[in-house]
Amino acid sequence: MFDFSASSPDCSVSIELYGSSDIFSEFGTKLLDFPQSINDVIELEQGKDRITADYLYLKAYISKSSGHSAINVVVNSAVGIPGPYRAEFGIVAEPAEINRLGQMLSGWDFQERPEMAWKVPSD
Repeated sequence: MFDFSASSPDCSVSIELYGSSDIFSEFGTKLLDFPQSINDVIELEQGKDRITADYLYLKAYISKSSGHSAINVVVNSAVGIPGPYRAEFGIVAEPAEINRLGQMLSGWDFQERPEMAWKVPSD
């Protein structure tokens, strides 16, 4: 089991998930070379389904309309107090910041350091 939290200036979410911590390492390795093109999309998906179970989805992408890079965060919690919830929001970040997240995740040792925080510099 692991806890995942994310926040933007407008939204914050946290969820407990079951699964392997390797998913973050694999996602991080893919982020190291992001983006390779304007159409580059890198995804992480953990959980059974998007509607009825605990679910986490992260997507690094380039917005075709603005040209900015961002990470889309989707969290669905089917249980717990105060009850089921779903949150979806984006975190705008320069490609170099997304690459830095990749470095942090690809070398992350859960046993040695159970918490890791990535903060995007504000404008």
